[in-house]
Amino acid sequence: MTDNHIKYSRGIVYCATGDVYIKRATISAKSLKKHSPALKCCIFTNGNTNDEVWDKILPIEKAEKGFHQYMLDKLTVLNSSPYADTLYLDSDTYILDDLSELFQILNRFDLAICHGHDRQKRFLIQNGTVPVRGEYIKAISDDIPYSFAPVQGGLILYRQSEKMNIFLNGLLELYKAKRFYDDQVSIRELLWSSDIRFYILPPEYNFNSLEMLKYWKKFKFKHAKPKIFHYTQNKRNNIDRLVLSILRKKTTNFTGS
Repeated sequence: MTDNHIKYSRGIVYCATGDVYIKRATISAKSLKKHSPALKCCIFTNGNTNDEVWDKILPIEKAEKGFHQYMLDKLTVLNSSPYADTLYLDSDTYILDDLSELFQILNRFDLAICHGHDRQKRFLIQNGTVPVRGEYIKAISDDIPYSFAPVQGGLILYRQSEKMNIFLNGLLELYKAKRFYDDQVSIRELLWSSDIRFYILPPEYNFNSLEMLKYWKKFKFKHAKPKIFHYTQNKRNNIDRLVLSILRKKTTNFTGS
């Protein structure tokens, strides 16, 4: 790949270690290509996949994870994207619309991300008020106000630059130092202290509730146009059929006032 090609390229990056996550990532990539066929897809993996949906398959050695270090694989590959403009997506995502327009955000911002799900619940866990896996761990800084809400690391849109390289390397090191399973804590803390220009995307780019999808459909998507379903609470192999069955179901006509 030439330097010029890297400079002007844009694409989606996944990180999947293990057969289950590779399968989910492949389903996600296929749903993306259905709506955005021109976007490139890359997977970092330690497994075997030759599915034609992948434009690039890059190897990754599964990281040796220490105490609660479940996100190391993902955070390790962010700075190794083959694209100048990158949308990182978790494997458990399903794309419902064209994402090409999303990259225009990077003409004004260094990074775009979404607020986290279940923010109050996660705040109590991260503050050490509620145990996680039987342990009370205070991982958040009291210097950051509650109103500076956690963000979700399952969608990260960014443009390669020296500033972004420093940010992503700092994120990896902070996550290692905190020894806390959830990368949201580290991303939030680093965004608070950084001069990175970032934008918070609306919920339709990272919603995790089937009920939300049903609600939007009930009103003929007048409230929001669903883009990315992050099915964290619906881990199942038939997620594509489940989503499509909801979208195809007839609903009462919208008669809003």
